[in-house]
Amino acid sequence: VAELFRIANYARLRSNGVFYSNAMAVSPEILAYITQTPMGVETPNVTIASFFLESQKAITNGIRSIDEAWELKASADAASPIPAGSHGILVWRKGDVDSLCVQVVQPFTPLPMQERDYEKHTPCYQSTGGINMHYQGNNALMIVECPDAS
Repeated sequence: VAELFRIANYARLRSNGVFYSNAMAVSPEILAYITQTPMGVETPNVTIASFFLESQKAITNGIRSIDEAWELKASADAASPIPAGSHGILVWRKGDVDSLCVQVVQPFTPLPMQERDYEKHTPCYQSTGGINMHYQGNNALMIVECPDAS
């Protein structure tokens, strides 16, 4: 839990508030663990996630949401950047529309209309080149390996 707080505050503290993360995306396994595991024996009704989000409210630009992202799940595939045996990845990000955007390589282009019998078709295409992060300082990444999180 201490590591969650350290990484969540890292960008804001290191940049003197210029960069900050206000959303967190996690793998399904991590989300299940932090939303179902109590903080301790004395507080069985307070989960790790609820404690974390409640404490972030005191920070002006603290984490406001924890989202599930299946793409962050660990894979046994050798080509996967997420190591097998881990429980996935946590990504801290700025949850604004401007934070991430699709890089368009070829804009939307309609081709000439094609006719066949009574039908008319207009084929179109567009190419994208991945995701562009405008402000990398807002983002942090952590690979999670916790033996009791199954």
